[in-house]
Amino acid sequence: MTARELQKEKIKSIQKERMKSYFIDAAKKIVKEKGVAGLNARKIGEEAGYSYATIYNYFDDMNHLMVAAAYSFLEECYLELLSNTDHSKNALEQLIIYTKTYFMYFINNPKAFDLVLLEKLGEKTKDFDGKSSVAHVLRDAIVECVREGYLKEENAETAQKIISYYTNGKLVFCIGERDDLSSEDALNAIDKEIRYIMRQC
Repeated sequence: MTARELQKEKIKSIQKERMKSYFIDAAKKIVKEKGVAGLNARKIGEEAGYSYATIYNYFDDMNHLMVAAAYSFLEECYLELLSNTDHSKNALEQLIIYTKTYFMYFINNPKAFDLVLLEKLGEKTKDFDGKSSVAHVLRDAIVECVREGYLKEENAETAQKIISYYTNGKLVFCIGERDDLSSEDALNAIDKEIRYIMRQC
């Protein structure tokens, strides 16, 4: 392939990603305003400013687009985690900060939580399950806890799973209003309960 052809391919790839982002952003906006039930190709096309049929030039089907939107929400959450990194804190304190940040991101974006964690998105979720930047932040925080002696290495994977399941479970109860804790009370509980989990591991 010549340099000119390579350049054309690169431009085409950039344009494709840009077009995909229009539909992803439109889907996310609809989810935030109306929930997952408000999603359909026609509404997404209208929001993005293109014919709904154009969606299928960039995504296999609506499910594929929904997975991409879910992944994008996770990447937003990841940026919030990064913004709350404090290198002056020890590993356990930083793990708690990350857990609280994750929790509050979805408390503030409850309909995004429905899409990311509760909606059945099928096989395509394998594209990001366990591979999102959010998952890597938690994994790295756990590794640091091992390094600083807060956790035994052989218990690291178990601790990571327990914290992940615990946090998402707490979100289900809080977002679903099955728990009457205020956000402040929930954050205080997270602080206490993460410390308990780490002691047990």
